[in-house]
Amino acid sequence: MNDDIERRLADGQSRHRAGDLAAAEACYRAILAVDPDHTDALSSLGVLLRGLGRLDDAIATLRQAAGLAPDNAAIHNNLGNALIAAGVPAEAIAAYRRALDLAPDYAEAHANLGRALAANDDSAGAIACLEQAYKFEPRLHGVTADLARLLNDLGNSLFTADDLAGASGCYQRAVALDSTLLAAVHNLGNTARARGDVAAALDAYDQALRIDDAHIEVRWNRSLTLLLAGREAEGWADYGLRWQRAHDLPLPALPTGRRWSGEAMPGATLEILDEQGLGDAIQFARYIPAARRQARAGHVRLRCQASLVPLLGGIDGVDEVVPREAPAQAFDAFAPILDLPPILGTETARGDGCTPYLAASRVSLPATQRPRVGLVWAGGDLHAHQCSRSLSLEALARAFDLADVELYALQVGPARAEIAAAGFAGRITDLGKDFTDFADTARAVAAMDLVVGVDTAVVHLAGALARPVWTLLAFVPDWRWGMIGNETPWYPTMRLFRQTSRGDWQGGLAALADALTGETRLN
Repeated sequence: MNDDIERRLADGQSRHRAGDLAAAEACYRAILAVDPDHTDALSSLGVLLRGLGRLDDAIATLRQAAGLAPDNAAIHNNLGNALIAAGVPAEAIAAYRRALDLAPDYAEAHANLGRALAANDDSAGAIACLEQAYKFEPRLHGVTADLARLLNDLGNSLFTADDLAGASGCYQRAVALDSTLLAAVHNLGNTARARGDVAAALDAYDQALRIDDAHIEVRWNRSLTLLLAGREAEGWADYGLRWQRAHDLPLPALPTGRRWSGEAMPGATLEILDEQGLGDAIQFARYIPAARRQARAGHVRLRCQASLVPLLGGIDGVDEVVPREAPAQAFDAFAPILDLPPILGTETARGDGCTPYLAASRVSLPATQRPRVGLVWAGGDLHAHQCSRSLSLEALARAFDLADVELYALQVGPARAEIAAAGFAGRITDLGKDFTDFADTARAVAAMDLVVGVDTAVVHLAGALARPVWTLLAFVPDWRWGMIGNETPWYPTMRLFRQTSRGDWQGGLAALADALTGETRLN
């Protein structure tokens, strides 16, 4: 009987490896009908059920096997795999740790635990486990595809931990082993861009597209990098892919109906949708008058975030501004606002004379002989790289130690708490506490002689109002600012101050402080 069971188990595992899953399952179940506690059959069946997506059954089967063979590391590892697939990372991590308690040199369990920890935002733990997997699996050194994938995973964890040099090294080794591993080639491009090497990033993306020329995420990242490099015609060509990717952008749902592509629609209604951040809406609202002229529209409706409605109601060419959540209304065609630059041509509304395209009355402030400077030091939480583009109020305020100016906080949100926490309540007038929408912000900006801030909607607002504005940028900023220069064609009244190395604000702040002391007039 035992020989018959072992032959049936071997047959089932052979069919399993060959992909004949129905026959393999029949073999395993036949064994279990005779011996319900056969741990190898239970373990193999659990792995098969996980592969079929029958995750509850897989977990139950593997738990049964683990209960019968608590010292079998492979079963605990397989249980971890099923739990990960079911979206139960904490239990999966416990299962992998149990496997490693039983077999400390179990490379596969180290790798699986590393991936689980990475998914659970434990980069340091992930790096340690993946390095152990590499150490304990000499067989991988002869299986290039498996080793390349392991190096790619390790690179991902190093990237998350901001060890870009280490990540790049892992990706390069992965690609050297398997030049067709698209994930590693793509990640090599992302890392090169994060390090500020735009040319190397584009080379990597082009290599990735030779592997799969239809890969949406690669094409999207390539488009952002082309725009960052100033190659706008090429960059805008794939920018529309933002709607097709598993994105982290705050995009509204697209309505059902005709999407405007630049054609004339005499007398028709054109609905324009804002998208992404508040700054994007402010920056690209400049294109609405040109869109109206080109469409020959009879009515233009702008649908935008509620806090922008009072501000953008004054845009030339707009007949109606409604919040995003307002009930749907009839239109003949719609256009997301960032469709407008490639349709109309970037230069249509970007060159000299394009600002101001917004207007605001000034908030009433006490009279002073000193220049008024408004400060913004932190971005919004929706921005994918909020931490890298923000700094502390204390760091920003130090740039004004020698400047004879009146300081006003234009900051909103949780970062306003820094005014009191850093002891600046007597030195900085907090205007942001009274803002209810961007029309309030605009009135405050209009009263400033200078606005100084990180890359937020407020600096876009100051530029759109043609107020003097100094913007502090991360080493690798959003694509719209490019990689070099202290001027931008988007806003003639804006001056750019850049980080001189990744994460280091000191160079930009020092240049800003020098500029302040060198200015005889700010207005």
